Amino acid sequence: TGEVSGEGTNGGIIGYAKGDRTKISDCSNTGEINGKYSGGIAGSNEGDIQQCYNKGKIIADSEAGGIVAYQNTGDGRIHECYNVGNVTSNSNAGGIAGLSKDKIFNAYNTGDIKATNTAGGLVGLNYALVQRSYNVGDVDGDSGIGALIGRNRAKLVNCFWLLGTADAGIGYEDSGSEKSIVMVLSKEQLSGQLKVKLDNGFQLLTSYLNNKAGSEVWTYTYSTEQSADSDSSDIISDGGGIVPPISISTAAEKGNVITASDLRSAYLYPELIQLKQ
Repeated sequence: TGEVSGEGTNGGIIGYAKGDRTKISDCSNTGEINGKYSGGIAGSNEGDIQQCYNKGKIIADSEAGGIVAYQNTGDGRIHECYNVGNVTSNSNAGGIAGLSKDKIFNAYNTGDIKATNTAGGLVGLNYALVQRSYNVGDVDGDSGIGALIGRNRAKLVNCFWLLGTADAGIGYEDSGSEKSIVMVLSKEQLSGQLKVKLDNGFQLLTSYLNNKAGSEVWTYTYSTEQSADSDSSDIISDGGGIVPPISISTAAEKGNVITASDLRSAYLYPELIQLKQ
């Protein structure tokens, strides 16, 4: 939870996760990380990072990421992780990784991302597969600015971003850049109030992502909002919880029919089911 700062490669949990046998799981950071290269969980990663999240502010000269600053080529991967902290760097800033040369999947970012050059809601500079992930954080900078990837040289599959977070999903596309089911969504579509027209017709986004993952990874959650004229007995839950959307057995575009006025609740974006908070 404390601040980490220095002139090298800094991480909220580990500075340098060396070797493909390294595993980091069920970890979180809330402190500010400041360095030449900065990551909310690890500065440099060659291992496996799973079920981790960052809520701290990330600041770096070059390569800043909500989960890792730099992910090296090999067996390293980041999955079932998320970032809500703001990430700022002179170059290569990303909600999940500043620069990535290995796999990222089942991840999301809600923090604001900013870099002078190359900023992405998921990855600043990307060389590897990114799949089943999304961004709702604002992305800003002078060049190479993308709601998903700042500069891309690899394949994106089943990735989504919220309308208005950046002008385009990818800032620059170099040789090797590919996209498959990569879409901009409205708040209503991303939160499940409307189904999304995908390769199998209209579907709730969480159902689609879980089908592609082959397991129950994603769900919608809600937080209660007590109205001014109600007493404590009217609160729906003890502060929030998992509420499966009502199933509609048609091909209609309409999705979740439970509205805020029905339950005094507000539906949020898809979250990772098993992540400890």
